[in-house]
Amino acid sequence: MLSKNNYDANASVYYRKVQIVGKSTFIISLPKDWVKLYRIEPGAILVVRKNPTGSLVIEPPTAGLGKEKNVAKVELEPEDIGKTIRECISAYIAGYNEIIVLFDEKYREKAIELRKLLEEIALGLSVLEEGPNFLKFYIVIDPRSMKFLDVISRACKVTKSMISDISRACISLEKTLLESVIERDQLVDKLYILALKQLTGALLGNFRISELGLRTMAETIHIFIAIKSIERIADHATIIASELLRLGPEKCSSKNEIVDMLNIAESLVSNTCSSLIQLSKIKAHEIARKASKLRERVRGVRDREILKGNILALRVFDSIERIAGYLIDISEAMIDISTIRLFAGNE
Repeated sequence: MLSKNNYDANASVYYRKVQIVGKSTFIISLPKDWVKLYRIEPGAILVVRKNPTGSLVIEPPTAGLGKEKNVAKVELEPEDIGKTIRECISAYIAGYNEIIVLFDEKYREKAIELRKLLEEIALGLSVLEEGPNFLKFYIVIDPRSMKFLDVISRACKVTKSMISDISRACISLEKTLLESVIERDQLVDKLYILALKQLTGALLGNFRISELGLRTMAETIHIFIAIKSIERIADHATIIASELLRLGPEKCSSKNEIVDMLNIAESLVSNTCSSLIQLSKIKAHEIARKASKLRERVRGVRDREILKGNILALRVFDSIERIAGYLIDISEAMIDISTIRLFAGNE
């Protein structure tokens, strides 16, 4: 164990004396707990990256944590299946290779329900072995099988198609279109969870951040905000579709206004998709400006409808307003990443 003199436990800061080998080779020792965590062995290749601030970052080799078989065990909560789902998804995101769900035999039906829900929620999470009191889920998808930026792009395109079909359903009055929108929300959730798994893997050192198409660790929090915002836009598209199914599109007094605002939102989501990959500051500012304008318009229409006593579609207006807000969040995340790259000298 390191002494108080060379280790700050609260900040995880290590202090090392610089030593010299030969005439010109300067060396420092690596912290023992860090070496054990990443299974560093003699001959391992470490990446030493210089930051613009002058600091050095030492990254573990890509092999590290990912090679060893990791198993998570979760107890089924029959009275709170949601808790069990959350525990399993967190293990999936963290990078476990296997998740074993244990349960009392009398709760077999609950276990079957859990299995169905988990296989619907997470990509590549499947039961390949089971017994009378356990289910063994295997993660059969390699996080690298789909590029990180492709995952984001796909989530954007699915979300765009959801908004487009709501708009079409308002005109054609096809309820099947609205039902398909609700079903597609599950796909966006799957892509979001996969993207989160990839981000987590990179931050744990299982593979390099450059494999995600990012350049610095500082970008990860901002790209997470963007991905989460896409997932929330899809959630609000689902709320709109559900409300219109409940009310009937033909009963909305502001149907034409709703269609027009949805068309604007669809166009902005489409532009966001391409801009997020290109990281164009100019496009990001333009999207933020148009999204702000859309948000103000939604508020005006909603207030006008309230004054008229038309309150049936208030949740629809609220969700369109939220979509505009999340588009602004994505734009700001894009601008932040661009600025970080400029500061770090990567642009």
